[in-house]
Amino acid sequence: MRTKIRLASKNTCTGCLACLDSCPEKAIHACVRSNGHLYPEIDSGVCVKCGRCMEVCPVVSGYDYQDIARRSEPYAVWANDDELRMQSASGGLFAALAVYVLSQGGVVAGASMEGIEVRHILISGIYELYKIQNSKYQQVVSSGIYKAVKEALRQGKTVLFGGTSCQIAGLSCFLGENKFSGHLYTVDMICSGFPSLLALESFLKHEAGPVQTIIYRDKKEGCEKGQRLSVIFKKEAEAEKVYAGDLVYAAFGTHYTHRSCCLNCRFAVARRKADITMGDFWGDTDFPEQHYKGLSLAIVHTDRGRDLLKRTDLTVHSSAWEKVLKVNFRLVYGKFSFLKFHPARWFYPWLFTHCSYGILLKIYRGAGAYSRGWYPYLVFCKMIGLLEKLQRGRVVLKFLKRMKYYED
Repeated sequence: MRTKIRLASKNTCTGCLACLDSCPEKAIHACVRSNGHLYPEIDSGVCVKCGRCMEVCPVVSGYDYQDIARRSEPYAVWANDDELRMQSASGGLFAALAVYVLSQGGVVAGASMEGIEVRHILISGIYELYKIQNSKYQQVVSSGIYKAVKEALRQGKTVLFGGTSCQIAGLSCFLGENKFSGHLYTVDMICSGFPSLLALESFLKHEAGPVQTIIYRDKKEGCEKGQRLSVIFKKEAEAEKVYAGDLVYAAFGTHYTHRSCCLNCRFAVARRKADITMGDFWGDTDFPEQHYKGLSLAIVHTDRGRDLLKRTDLTVHSSAWEKVLKVNFRLVYGKFSFLKFHPARWFYPWLFTHCSYGILLKIYRGAGAYSRGWYPYLVFCKMIGLLEKLQRGRVVLKFLKRMKYYED
């Protein structure tokens, strides 16, 4: 009896694309829909209804990413190699972990910026490390990486896999209960979700120039001023240009164009099945002298993760949950209930199709909102922001009380 195929819905699909790698008939492909997000689509003429895609989907399979039995501990960390650290988005945590694994003959999976597309790739040498450093604030095309990791583990290699929580969940479902001769380390991140590619497309169209590559976290003036977008053009006269407050960052920061699943994230939990969770240590007051070069947050969930952290060339300082969650609330807060009331969220596919670039900036960045006619919109945005802040404060406080109970 054939299985009725049911993949995750448009509202719940994370875009991890583990289903693509699972299909033995290659009946699933990825496509960008009108809302600017990546989704899998099934070719019914090729599909044999084996149901493998449903087994590896972390949403359809009901995969539980939380493990409350784990002893998760937060640390402030930075790479001791200053050159490596300055080439990274924050404190160089993932890069330092990658250097250790690569030096031991292992391989590392990470996100690489290839032109204006981000793809998950597998590297086997330190000379390739630059490809997977820095942040990428757009959807990662992960198809192919799950098969590559599985093959590396079969060959007995050590694999370090870096990705979002939903991608780690997709990998775990894809590998299943199979035993491999290799060893797998997983590192997820405190993720703010994936904005629509419509913002990037509008930005590039506005600039009207052939783009060679994009650097999302320009760090040439230090990490504290690193929230800027650098675009390297193919033009000879204009090799590189740096932007501040552009539409791409505005769409990312407001969350108005994010995937629906990102605003109701079931993977935003503190005690995770990854070995380590990484992020920027925003809001730190203990190590101000380290902020220029960048400071990373590492939350270690497993003994394997603790051992890996000790073996890596890092400076590590124990921290506290109260300090971590000052700004990094997305670690435990994944449900943005009030954003659904914002028209910039309701109608963003229509807005990006019909509005000028200047109007889009006003809507998503707030630039010009103080000018005539924008006062009601500004007040509405402030109100939505306040409601979200109150709700996440309640969630964070509840989490801290629970953690204190466990510690006592």
